[in-house]
Amino acid sequence: EELAGRLRSLESERDEYKQLYVSMLEAYRKLEAGLVGQKRERFAEGGEQTTLELLSMLTGQAAEEPPTASTQVEAHERVKPTGRKPLPDSLPRIHVEVLPPDVQRAGLDAFDRIGEDVTETVEHRRASLVVVRTVRPKYVW
Repeated sequence: EELAGRLRSLESERDEYKQLYVSMLEAYRKLEAGLVGQKRERFAEGGEQTTLELLSMLTGQAAEEPPTASTQVEAHERVKPTGRKPLPDSLPRIHVEVLPPDVQRAGLDAFDRIGEDVTETVEHRRASLVVVRTVRPKYVW
């Protein structure tokens, strides 16, 4: 029973490392294509990074909150959103295919391709935007 528990924990650990390997392989393929990743800053939700709040905290004065005013809006019917619009065809596209490690080891001839997951994201290149089309094929024995 103890060995079975140990085996389950090792299998879950192996699966985590396999998933990490696949994500790193995808990041490597993007770096090969000259893509550098996100260029924007991200701030925490708390607001502790703003200078005014830090100054008010240091001086002991409470920060003034803006008054909240409520307004009446007459009822209307909302249009149902249709989702995201497709990325424009004018942007250059880079094709990245990430094969699972089992398929790489045994070769493509040992598996049947049954589908794929396709993700398109906009990435930055020097002075341009590029659409990266990441394909993750699905295989069965």
